Amino acid sequence: MLIFIGIVAALIGFVMMSRPFKMGFALYLAFLGYYIYLYGGKADLEEASTALSLVSGAVGLLILGAVLGGGHTV
Repeated sequence: MLIFIGIVAALIGFVMMSRPFKMGFALYLAFLGYYIYLYGGKADLEEASTALSLVSGAVGLLILGAVLGGGHTV
């Protein structure tokens, strides 16, 4: 249930973003997906730490984009 609420909140935040911010966020998520694909099951502590930092950055960008985009909706 908590995962479902998180996905709904992420989709609402993505909808609130401006178009250029959406493109930048999509590029960031593509890089994150590539990094997880590259080091998926064979990561040591350093790669796992980097992946966690990238995920935290994605959450931060999602929140920032939603807040900045929320002021421009009509």
